[in-house]
Amino acid sequence: MEILQNILVALAALLAVYILYAKFFKKEKNAKSCGHDNCGC
Repeated sequence: MEILQNILVALAALLAVYILYAKFFKKEKNAKSCGHDNCGC
């Protein structure tokens, strides 16, 4: 049972790191979106 708990904790930690990476460091693909920095719309 301890092994299963360790695996679940590791998965939760990896998921949290991925969410933080996606939120703060991943660049947005939609460069044509308006509303930021005078995009010329």
